[in-house]
Amino acid sequence: MLEIDAVFFDDRIEHWQISSLMTTKPILALITNGNLIYELDSTVVPLTKGDVLLILPGTVRTGYHESSAPHQKYAAIFHLILPPEHPFFHFTKGAGYRLFRPKGFEYLRQRFSALYRMWLSQSAFRDMTSVGILMEIVGMLMQELEQHDIPTHKAALSKTIEHYIVRHFKEEIRLQDLAQLVERTPNYVSTIFKETSGQTPIEFMHHIRITTARHLLLQTNMTITEVSDALGYCDPPYFNRMFKKIAGHAPSELIKQRKEQ
Repeated sequence: MLEIDAVFFDDRIEHWQISSLMTTKPILALITNGNLIYELDSTVVPLTKGDVLLILPGTVRTGYHESSAPHQKYAAIFHLILPPEHPFFHFTKGAGYRLFRPKGFEYLRQRFSALYRMWLSQSAFRDMTSVGILMEIVGMLMQELEQHDIPTHKAALSKTIEHYIVRHFKEEIRLQDLAQLVERTPNYVSTIFKETSGQTPIEFMHHIRITTARHLLLQTNMTITEVSDALGYCDPPYFNRMFKKIAGHAPSELIKQRKEQ
């Protein structure tokens, strides 16, 4: 369904600029810091932290800094292998680009970071895992377009739960606690959160934990047991199962990769 050509991270590149180019494959970018401007088919599109831009094939693009302060952004170039009737084309039909201001910026930033690290890795599972992460990101954005008519009170409830999980994901989080937070039943909370985000609150928590675990295993000297304990998994075998389910490979693969660097 999807194949990745390249994944980039612009880390405060001075004098960043893109000359006029015809886009031949979809480009998905998340701005994580600073400001920049794209000109897309002569339309000026200012971008700032938290914006996600999907540039579609056939669009002429130019890019440059808005000011002297360099920006940071992740970008993925990919191509889709989908039938013409797929919903993706329905939501992007007639547009040279789509600009998103997604609700879950911190989670998206973590997923783009995981995508970039995986793309640079030497893992035998690199392509498989990278595609899985990018498909999740694209799916989340398309779901936002599909669900733009979600009632405000449901969106607000979901955002409250999301913020709580992002702040407390290392602690024990029970559905009953989230229900008490928003004064609703556990079943209602789980249903509404999945309706607005595509996953249950507990699934969302595990994704954030495993994304953080990947960073710790690659960038620190912590052991698998230490990472497991730090992220609220008291049972290392359970942590291993969750890690493999979400990341597509065992945490020991990252330990091996870290030692080879």
